[in-house]
Amino acid sequence: MQQEITFELAKQLKFYFHHFSKTPASTIIKISKTLDVKYDYEAGGSLAEIRGLLASRLLSFDVNIPFRKLTPAEISFVDDISVLEAINV
Repeated sequence: MQQEITFELAKQLKFYFHHFSKTPASTIIKISKTLDVKYDYEAGGSLAEIRGLLASRLLSFDVNIPFRKLTPAEISFVDDISVLEAINV
C-alpha cells in the first residue's frame, strides 16, 4: 500500500511540476481552476492534490506568503533522490 501511495504522489509531483513550469507567474489558485476545467476534474480537485503534496512535504513554500497569492515561482519541489527516482519508474 505504501508503494502505491508513493507512486501516486510521484505522478502528481511530475504533473504539477510540468504545469507550474509553464506558468510560473500565475497564482496556484488560477492554475488549479484551469486544470480542473482542462482535465474535467471535480471543482477544487487539483487544489486538493496540491495541498496533499504540500502536506506530504513534497512541495514547500514560505508560509508568510498568503496562499491565494502564491505562485509556482515561490514553491520549492522536493529534492530527495528517492522520490525523484520513483517518478521515473
